[in-house]
Amino acid sequence: MKARKGFTLIELLIVIGIIVLLAGVVIIALNPARQFALARNSQRWSNVNAILNAVGQRMAE
Repeated sequence: MKARKGFTLIELLIVIGIIVLLAGVVIIALNPARQFALARNSQRWSNVNAILNAVGQRMAE
């Protein structure tokens, strides 16, 4: 009998399951919503500092 080369369905399902599990862990670890919130807060603080500097310069005149 000739030996078959290739993967069985079970092997493919196990590999796909592992990939999905690892992708889930990476997505949870990165937490994109939190990263976007931090970026927005950083931009807000930058804007607040710019306004404070402008007010300070205006008062110094």
